[in-house]
Amino acid sequence: MLFHVVLLAAVTVCSTYAYDTEPFKVKFEVDYPAEHPHNGSFTVEVYPEWAPLAAARFKEAVEANIWHDSRFFRVIPGNMATFGFPVYSKTIAEWDAKKIKDEPVLESNKRGTLSFYTKVADGPDSRTFVVSINLADNPVIDDKPGGAPFARVVKGWSDVRRLHVEKGGPNEERMRKEGVNYLKGNYPRLSYIRRVYLLDGETTGDEL
Repeated sequence: MLFHVVLLAAVTVCSTYAYDTEPFKVKFEVDYPAEHPHNGSFTVEVYPEWAPLAAARFKEAVEANIWHDSRFFRVIPGNMATFGFPVYSKTIAEWDAKKIKDEPVLESNKRGTLSFYTKVADGPDSRTFVVSINLADNPVIDDKPGGAPFARVVKGWSDVRRLHVEKGGPNEERMRKEGVNYLKGNYPRLSYIRRVYLLDGETTGDEL
């Protein structure tokens, strides 16, 4: 039964996206305004067989370059690091309207995995552009909306651990309405994505 559900999800993706069946890698170049050195990077490997809808959305967002200058707006030590809000409120609204359906959780939310985990209050089928990196094993997320992992960090884990922790954190509604200007003015120490892109044929060691 589970196989048929996953197969149906894959067919749905094929009708909407250029569907990948093989794993692919994406590199994040990050700026750390509150740290020295200021620059760092990490690489994730995406596995479409884990969650085809999530993998396709992730690649779509990378190719559309919506995460340039995106802030890691919520970093909870020993839990997760979250990013994904585009810089401009117009782009946020456009991608908010492009929600993708939830899909079966085939892999647990282990340390280093990524998912489009959403808040329970957002309801089912509400994944858009916000991505969380698990900083520890988080099996509790396996039962949450959007909790299906689709990728994991394979290089640069030490730079993931350097992401700035902002106590309290920004207000998501203001992020949606005001975009990056709200974050720059009120949370200048947040780490942010300087560049994110697909890698072609690079081999990486497994650091986790």
